[in-house]
Amino acid sequence: MLGVLLAILGTIALFGTFVVLFFLLANDARLKLRRFVRRRLSKEQLRLIDKFSVKTHPFKLEKKRTVRERLLADPTLLADLEAYAASEGEALEAVLERVVDYADEIIPFFNVVSYYRVGYTVAAIAMRAMYRVDVDADEVARTRAFLDESDAAGRAVVFVMNHRSNADFVLVAYVLARAIALSYAVGEWARVWPLEWLFKSFGSYFVRRGCRDPAYHLTLRRYLQIITEEGVTQGIFVEGGLSRDGLLRPAKSGLLDSLSTLPDGPKGTKEVWFVPVGINYDRVVEDEVLTSKLEDAGGLGSGWSYYMKALSRIGRYFFTNVPRYVMRRVRRFGYAGVRIGAPVPMADLFDGPLAQLAGLDREGRKPSVQRAADRLLNRIAEVVPVTPVALVAAAILLAGEDEGEDHHITETELRARMQRLTDQLTALGAPVLGVQRGIDWQQRVGLTILGTRGHLSHVGDVIATKKATRHLVRYYANGVRHHLERVESTGDVLSLADRAERTVELEKMNL
Repeated sequence: MLGVLLAILGTIALFGTFVVLFFLLANDARLKLRRFVRRRLSKEQLRLIDKFSVKTHPFKLEKKRTVRERLLADPTLLADLEAYAASEGEALEAVLERVVDYADEIIPFFNVVSYYRVGYTVAAIAMRAMYRVDVDADEVARTRAFLDESDAAGRAVVFVMNHRSNADFVLVAYVLARAIALSYAVGEWARVWPLEWLFKSFGSYFVRRGCRDPAYHLTLRRYLQIITEEGVTQGIFVEGGLSRDGLLRPAKSGLLDSLSTLPDGPKGTKEVWFVPVGINYDRVVEDEVLTSKLEDAGGLGSGWSYYMKALSRIGRYFFTNVPRYVMRRVRRFGYAGVRIGAPVPMADLFDGPLAQLAGLDREGRKPSVQRAADRLLNRIAEVVPVTPVALVAAAILLAGEDEGEDHHITETELRARMQRLTDQLTALGAPVLGVQRGIDWQQRVGLTILGTRGHLSHVGDVIATKKATRHLVRYYANGVRHHLERVESTGDVLSLADRAERTVELEKMNL
């Protein structure tokens, strides 16, 4: 009996020793693996930084925990939260509990490998597969030189853009990859797995739309001010959301308000410059979804009907183009154009000194900030490219629309109208893509893309728009409507014989 007991105890001891040794070895292997991965990631980061010649801000590489602790302990934020809690009669502890959640939601964790190895690779493949990306190399070079100059001068730089598509994030990051790694302000649509993790690893921070909690806005505002003080280069969509009719949306002033009220201090006095970026596409991937709520659109339905129709269209595009990819004859969506305007200091956007805003509350400074945001949007509008599809759509709709019947125009009339518009837009300095290839080429590209999608019918020399999809033709014309308005308002540039008739034509566009 004693022998059996000793055998059992010995077995237990042996098994326990084996388990302890196993966990010790496993823990040691885990630590070695972690150190190996960190070393490899560090080497890969240095290699990518050297390859892309990108300057990374030290603050951007800080751990999320460190940034979070700094934000939650920030004296300016705490003072604002105390004032808010006192005004609302709410316990400060309850407000701080919400702020902790807001901070976790907002603050990203930038990773060089994720941004360039994953993000840039995916962006390059996607953009080259879908579009003919058109960017002015001289503008990119000037932007790079300006960023270097700003870094030496201690300026903060913010890229401000119009918002045509969810692909804007990918397109601009791809175009500027060798100049800067942008930290985007992205909406709640990206807060789904795995997009949330990816965007945060790219350095993007989330912005809630329509949140009514002042504590959230105070937290977001102070975070924006901190990263601006530290010189982190940001990317902001001034319109605040995607356009559903193609027109530029009114400028949102919230983020500009945060930047215009940087607190005094050694870093709070940093000079802020804005770089306007104009974006346009021959085809916006989600155009049918965006325009589905318009009055004259057929729509995609709602609920399961909406999702099934959307999935069927995505599947149809995928399976149609797989053979073309294999045969290297893929049909792309045309141009994706990016143009970069001249940088403008924030002080030039306001009517008076920025110091005057310091003593005003948000409502008091709102009119001044809104005017500045409108001026900033105008700077962006000036550099929005005119793509072949937009040029064709605008030229067709200039003839007016008969809502009861299909609209007809001959190729000769269309070519003459496109030439006239191109001359006028070029004279005003608007970037027209493909102008060096000639009107015939632009017309062929625009008509091919619109015709392939079934928005136009082409019989002989006659082109007809279809009432069922005319809202999509109008959507692309709307993308350059602001340029057409500039043409209309500049009488010495116009070459039309009868301006009064043309004014009526523009009004009939009903954009």
